[in-house]
Amino acid sequence: MNLSNALHPTLQNYLETLPLFHDMLPDLGIGLTDTEKWLTYLPGEKIDIGARAGTKINPKEPLADCIRKNITIRDEVPPEFFGLPFTGLAAPIVHEGRVIGALAVQLQRQNEKKLRCISDQILDALGNANNRVEAITTSSEGLSKTSDKLLAQSTHAMAEVKNTDEVLNFIKRVADQTNLLGLNAAIEAARAGDKGLGFAVVADEIRKLSFETVSSTEKIRQTLTNIQNAVNEITASIQEVVVVGHEQASYTDEISEIFTKIETMSKELNKYASEL
Repeated sequence: MNLSNALHPTLQNYLETLPLFHDMLPDLGIGLTDTEKWLTYLPGEKIDIGARAGTKINPKEPLADCIRKNITIRDEVPPEFFGLPFTGLAAPIVHEGRVIGALAVQLQRQNEKKLRCISDQILDALGNANNRVEAITTSSEGLSKTSDKLLAQSTHAMAEVKNTDEVLNFIKRVADQTNLLGLNAAIEAARAGDKGLGFAVVADEIRKLSFETVSSTEKIRQTLTNIQNAVNEITASIQEVVVVGHEQASYTDEISEIFTKIETMSKELNKYASEL
């Protein structure tokens, strides 16, 4: 330790008691100066600004203002002075109204502030992400409900198409019976000879109508079959959409739960940073 032989007795007393004070607060960096230079510096477990006995006081740093203006200072010291940012506290040592030196204390709070800042940014980002996930979840639920409704309507349409088969079968049976009746009527008209000619014409028209009805029924049946096939394909597609919609809703719920857990951890991180 390089000290002046003319060290003021008051500063000498501080110099001797400073290690005891530092032992009680090992996290802090503590130093003692006269009006021009550092007399000693005890680095903390969390901070070491690199000052040593004999190091000149930078006239631009807050410590110089403390000595020059005889004021107690608490300030954020930028990294250009000692290579790292820190919170500095400096109190002048006065003897008979004259500043003879200063006691300087350093706290490494910048990391905690940065940690808190990062934590706040994480919380903000998670909040925004969570809002978007909730919006996606709501949209997925709406899609799922719409898909369920479409599936129900498609199923109902299939049932209605199937019901038409019964109607067509009934029409075909009626047409077949009509054809049979027309055939019987033609036979009876032939037996009646000339007296049955008019009735034979009617019977022939009835049979033609029966044949046309059967033909039209088959065309309708084919058209309905095509419609039913198309509805079946639509139903299959809707079922796939329903499955995807339910899976998407499930996935977004899981993502939302993950975001909630991360948000809780970030809040704990923020609390921890505040307590450092």
